[in-house]
Amino acid sequence: MKKCKNCGMVQSDDNTVCLDCSSPLGPSMSEGENEAAEAAIKEKVDAMTEHSDEFYVSLRDKVMGYACIFFSVVALVLILLASHQYNKLEPDRITQMGEFVLPDEVVITLPTKRMNQLGDAMGCGWIAIITAVFSCLMLLLPRLMWLWDTWKYRVHYGWDTPPSHFAMLSRKISAYISWGISVISLIYGWILFF
Repeated sequence: MKKCKNCGMVQSDDNTVCLDCSSPLGPSMSEGENEAAEAAIKEKVDAMTEHSDEFYVSLRDKVMGYACIFFSVVALVLILLASHQYNKLEPDRITQMGEFVLPDEVVITLPTKRMNQLGDAMGCGWIAIITAVFSCLMLLLPRLMWLWDTWKYRVHYGWDTPPSHFAMLSRKISAYISWGISVISLIYGWILFF
């Protein structure tokens, strides 16, 4: 193999002129330089094929997936704290309806405004956990999720088709939307809690 001294392009020994810059090529590289150039080319090709894999998990997806795990833990803490406070509160007792006074045996209770807020905070926490887990699975384990979705085709029909580009794009979009819902519900839940 020959290496152009002008642009650095590695080319076949058959060439006398560089294919990129049209400069004249010198003598062939030594055996050690040939091996180093081939290793560099192989490394570049491997890196390109890794990113072309349908199930490649990018750094952004990894960060968002691990953030989902953190959101799930924070949402669980929110649920535990809100339920603890909820259990300490007493509901409002109603003793009369309009002008009619209720007898002592009749007990009508209504949740207080704070109890409603804590109940809503717990609901937001559960929404955050469910959407975060879904998003985490879609972002960190795309191959497993694809196998889960297509198991019936593989079992019943023997199909083992790779996902289309559109299928993977729609999965990523749904994972990002789910991630956003998780963040929003978690923030709103903490606002209700305080």
